[in-house]
Amino acid sequence: MKKLFCGALLLFTTASFASFELVLAPDFAKGVIHRFDGDTGGYFGSFGAGIIANPTAIYANGSTGLCYVTPYRSPVVVAFNYSTGAYVSTFVSGVASSIWSMTPLTATGYVGQVLIGTVTGTHYRGILSPSGFTTLATYTPSSGNAVGATQFSDGRIAVTNNGTGKVDVFNPAGGSPVFTSAAITGFVGGSGSLTGLWSDGANVVASESNGTTSRLVRAAYTGSAINWAGSNAYSATTFVYSYGAAAGHSQRSYFQMGNGAVSDSHLIRFDNILGTTTIIDNAAVGGCWGVATIVAPEPGTIVVLGIAVAVLFARRRRATS
Repeated sequence: MKKLFCGALLLFTTASFASFELVLAPDFAKGVIHRFDGDTGGYFGSFGAGIIANPTAIYANGSTGLCYVTPYRSPVVVAFNYSTGAYVSTFVSGVASSIWSMTPLTATGYVGQVLIGTVTGTHYRGILSPSGFTTLATYTPSSGNAVGATQFSDGRIAVTNNGTGKVDVFNPAGGSPVFTSAAITGFVGGSGSLTGLWSDGANVVASESNGTTSRLVRAAYTGSAINWAGSNAYSATTFVYSYGAAAGHSQRSYFQMGNGAVSDSHLIRFDNILGTTTIIDNAAVGGCWGVATIVAPEPGTIVVLGIAVAVLFARRRRATS
């Protein structure tokens, strides 16, 4: 019993000081990928210098410890170990156009798959590995240059129409369209750009910029519609372009915001439950484009799992003694 208690205490201590939300941000201006602690905003340095120029889209696979990054408007993908920063491989993705975004899929049956968005608007669902990309399905928006994407808990794929302020929703298996949402509240046609999209199921947050303002707008997904809130959850006039979104714990999301020259930027962490925002930045950061997260189990979950394993081990020892 003493050993069990000590083991649980060690697990709790380890969990308390670990980072459970690692955030990766490719720096278009400096040609590196920055690492942040999403909880504290602490800076963990960068990797990739001299290997990739103008990195933009990024996808991280927590089960393999790898992240995949693309140069600006290119079909090429570069793989790294995001913990050590070690270079792994470079390959041509095989998609029919230059890559604009990469979004991890999270619904049951799709974990480990990624959605690659291209400059033509078509999104490709498939599997990335250090040797290449395998396409499983494609999704083509009704109009506009699709940038942001997410997956709802029912498996449906949502893709933004960059130039219209609307979101197209597709069946995941065959790629057939289900419906197109109304335009985001306050969308400015012609200059507006709907670029980031996050959802945890029923809740949706989208980022939009029009050259003078960047903002976040919440919505509710009902299965047959996306109902936008009538007011902004966040707005700013300093960094007026949004360049991607990623999911965190407990209805938290991350949005990359930068200037038009892509020379300076910061991350916005949005808490959908509290409706609050936190800025994450560092002097080493230039103009970041995309964002990816590696979300580990909550500390409490790790402790519970550790105790359960210890109890099971103790029972087996008694059974064999």
